Amino acid sequence: MTDVRNGLLTGVLVRRTLTAVALADVVLLLLTGVHEELKADQPLVKPLVLFSLVQEATVGAWWSSVVLAAAGTGFVLLAVTRCWGQQRVPRVAVPAAGGLLLLGLSVDEVASVHERMLIADTAGANRAFEGAGPWVVPALPLLALVACGIRHLSGRAVRPATWLNWSGTLCLSTILLQEELEFSLDFDAARPTWLTLLEEGTELLGSLLLLAGALVLLRALPAEALAQLARGARRQRLGLTALGATLLVLGAVTADLLVDRSTAEDQLGLPQYWTGSVATGALAASVLGWAHRSASRSRAADALALAAVLLAVLHGMDGFTWAERLTGTDLPARLAMGLLLLLPALLLARHALVPALSTVLAAALTVTGQGAASAIEVVVSCLSAVAWTWATSTQEEQRVVESPGP
Repeated sequence: MTDVRNGLLTGVLVRRTLTAVALADVVLLLLTGVHEELKADQPLVKPLVLFSLVQEATVGAWWSSVVLAAAGTGFVLLAVTRCWGQQRVPRVAVPAAGGLLLLGLSVDEVASVHERMLIADTAGANRAFEGAGPWVVPALPLLALVACGIRHLSGRAVRPATWLNWSGTLCLSTILLQEELEFSLDFDAARPTWLTLLEEGTELLGSLLLLAGALVLLRALPAEALAQLARGARRQRLGLTALGATLLVLGAVTADLLVDRSTAEDQLGLPQYWTGSVATGALAASVLGWAHRSASRSRAADALALAAVLLAVLHGMDGFTWAERLTGTDLPARLAMGLLLLLPALLLARHALVPALSTVLAAALTVTGQGAASAIEVVVSCLSAVAWTWATSTQEEQRVVESPGP
């Protein structure tokens, strides 16, 4: 059956995206379970800590942050589209607030904000039973689901997105309760693996359901609304990229000023993981955007984008610190990453000199950096993303000027 929506967000694309996310979630849960169950007896499984959902600064924590950010971005885009359509304020404000909250949770996932709060407030025993807060928070989404069930049983329609969004909200709203219970309950040894997987699995399921809800709502928009959103993004790509880069730089500078980058709490994450990962992710997206619209597209552009994605993962999991812990030095990893950025950038210099040179500078900073991504590394990555976006806009303007009139 032919998809009635336009090609921007087809049903096939949505299903494949959600399937890929679900498979990645299952793999990470399996690796986490194996590591938690065997780490004390089998030294060979200890490297699986790099994929653990329990530890901070791992592939698992980074992936969870990415899915939350994707869901949050989807709801923000929904709010923007509804705003352009001049819909009522609640229909704009609710997805906007939900999207911003999910983006905040994405930052928290790698910055360990709520973990620090829990660690600082664990003086009393049985603390999850002292107040009603953690128990009340899940009550709202639970009551909403009950109301949806009653409505469904009475023969009235309930949209799939409603089920997905309230179910995802219920899953995420129980995380704080589960964590406080873990602090409150007295285990004879380490907490059971099944309890760990229950908490992490609930979080992953909630993120997946909310991502599905956002995509379903975007799919339900009129085709012209999605097309208008795409056209607006293309027209304003340079301004939007510059605005995003400015916000990232401000966030990175603030994090460097306020958060201790020392290893005193090396089991916790840092905001720098998020800003560094997003900045290099934006660089990868801008390179792909340039390559997609450039007549001189080459494998070098694809290689550069892939290297930027790899660097985004490394920043998100503090990969260079892991390399130093495992091998005694992070220099080989930094040199390899720098070369992966440098070589394709040099090959692309004859097509886009300014963006390529800014990427060369990013490669140099990657080699000479220390620990989590610093503010200067975020600045250069953002400048590179802006430069590649500017090159894309310039090419399109030249193409319009050179095209023959009607």
